[in-house]
Amino acid sequence: MARQAPIGHRIRGRRKDISMTQTSLANAAGISASYLNLIEHNRRAIGGALLLRLAEALQIHPSTLSGSEESRVLADLGELAADPVFGDTPLDRNEFSSVISAGPGMVNALLALYRAYRSALDDVDMMSERLSHDPYLTEASHSILTRITSIRTVAEIFEHYDDLPPVQRARFNATLVRESERLAEFCHRNFQLS
Repeated sequence: MARQAPIGHRIRGRRKDISMTQTSLANAAGISASYLNLIEHNRRAIGGALLLRLAEALQIHPSTLSGSEESRVLADLGELAADPVFGDTPLDRNEFSSVISAGPGMVNALLALYRAYRSALDDVDMMSERLSHDPYLTEASHSILTRITSIRTVAEIFEHYDDLPPVQRARFNATLVRESERLAEFCHRNFQLS
């Protein structure tokens, strides 16, 4: 499992991102700069009121500093990595924390895309289930496929037999036109196509 960045690293990283000095952050949080230095080097554990003051001074949500947000993102990335779609391109879970730190916006976009992909798969499964149990949809799909097969068969005959007698060619052409019209009429009537 990927390890989270220690809280001190998150504090120091955020402080540097917003171009804030250690002294400024320490003053805003009501602690000494030397104590903040120990925190940023993970030599002092923090939580509670101090965590809230630091988060407020850094203008971020406390869960970002505490790691609970990162834990959620790590879990989401773990789910993504376990998806069979990545079977041929396995993702290295040991890189997740680095990726989250380097590009949180990109990670959030990737997770949003993955959620959309999963939602689309769920929709396809639901429609497939409905199609397999809905007599009207089953009959409609059968009717469409029958007409398409007939049209394709006639088209293949025209493609492979250039020497058809005119009477047969006219008969096949009439079948092609008739099945095309039936398909168009069926779709227009049942699916409101214009």
